[in-house]
Amino acid sequence: MREYNATTQAALLDHLASVYRDQPSPTRETELWRVRKGDRDLSCVAVYLPSGIDLRLMEGADFRRTVLVKDAAALPAQAEEWLTALQAHEWNKT
Repeated sequence: MREYNATTQAALLDHLASVYRDQPSPTRETELWRVRKGDRDLSCVAVYLPSGIDLRLMEGADFRRTVLVKDAAALPAQAEEWLTALQAHEWNKT
């Protein structure tokens, strides 16, 4: 790129930046399930982090429980464990 003149360099960088901007951003979090009891809603959300997957039990924007899962294969079992415990206390999956 050094052999290009300044105008060509700027145009190429602008083009590359526009291609990057037009890419859809990857999904950082995924809701796995939601439960309801009375007027309360809880959701189980997997948040993808560089250090692993943070499994979160959320009530609105508030954390109720969180655990960092290093092995993605263990994620469904942990989420199912939480769901089973909540359903034992009369929470209903929505």
